[in-house]
Amino acid sequence: MQLRRDKGLCYFCDERFSHTHRCPNRRLMMLQLAEDDEESLDPDPPEDIPNSSTGEEIQHHLSMNAMKGNSGMGIIRFTGTIGNIEVQVLVDGGSSDTYLQPRIAQFLKVPIEPTPKFQVLVGNGQCLTVEGMVRQLHIQVQGHELIVPAYLLPVAGADLILGSSWLATLGPHIADYASLSLKFYQLGKFITLQGEKQASPQHSQLHQLRRMRNTNAIEQCFTIQLVEAVSPQDTLAELPDDIEPELALLLYSYRKVFHTPSGLPPPRDHHHEIHLKEGTKPVKVKPYRYPHSQKEEIEKM
Repeated sequence: MQLRRDKGLCYFCDERFSHTHRCPNRRLMMLQLAEDDEESLDPDPPEDIPNSSTGEEIQHHLSMNAMKGNSGMGIIRFTGTIGNIEVQVLVDGGSSDTYLQPRIAQFLKVPIEPTPKFQVLVGNGQCLTVEGMVRQLHIQVQGHELIVPAYLLPVAGADLILGSSWLATLGPHIADYASLSLKFYQLGKFITLQGEKQASPQHSQLHQLRRMRNTNAIEQCFTIQLVEAVSPQDTLAELPDDIEPELALLLYSYRKVFHTPSGLPPPRDHHHEIHLKEGTKPVKVKPYRYPHSQKEEIEKM
C-alpha cells in the first residue's frame, strides 16, 4: 500500500491516481447472510420491550346484531316490562355484559350508581362510553321476574341487552335458536322463555306516538310524502314542423314564458297606470261621514 502511494498509483487499479480518476473495472460487492448463521450473530437476545402504543385491551364489547337489533344467530328477542314501561329485550351471547338504554332509567328514576368510565367496543368498530350502572334492575318477562345488574349504554338496537355475563349466572341452560327458546333452572323451578320473531313495521296511532314521545322512545321523526314526478315540457317538440328556424329559436330562447305559472308574478319596481279618460276622478272615493242629504248644503257653504 505504501509502495503504491509513493508511485502515485490507485489503490484498486494500476493507473495513476488523480482527483478525476475513475477505476475502469469497478465492482459491486454483495454480502449474503446464510439462514444457519442468523442465530449465531446474536447470541444475547434483547430483553422484551413492552409496546407502549398498544393500550389496554377492551374487555367490554357489543355485537353487531345487538347494536342494530337484528334477529340472527345467537339472538333471542323478548318483550318485557320494567316498571310500567314495555321494553324490547335481547338475549345476545355475543355481547359481554348487560346494557340498558339510559332514557329508560331516567324516565323510571331508578337509582343509578356512578361507575369508572370505560369504553365498550361495538360491532361497527366504534367505542361507546358507559354512563352509569343500575345495581338491581327488575324485569318482568312472560310472567317471570329477572333481577340483573345493567350498565347504561346508548344503544339503538333494543332497550335492554342481556349479554354473556347474565347467561353465565344461569348455570346450565338450553338456548334453541331455531325455535327461539331459552330454558334454564332458577329458584327451584324450570323456566322456559319463548322468543319472538322480529316484527315488521306497523301503523302507529296518535296515542301511541304521544306515549313514545313522553317516554323519550322516539329518537328521530321523519315525514314521507309521495310526490308525482312532472316531466319537463319540450317547447321544440310542440312546435309545428313547418315553422321558420328563426322563430323556433326565438321561442326556445323564451321558453319559460310558455310554462305553467307556479306562483304569483314577481314584484315590480314600477306600477303602470291605466288612463281611462283625461280628467277622470279616482274611482275609489272614501265615504263621507255625514248623510248624502246634507252633502249639497255643505258644498254650498
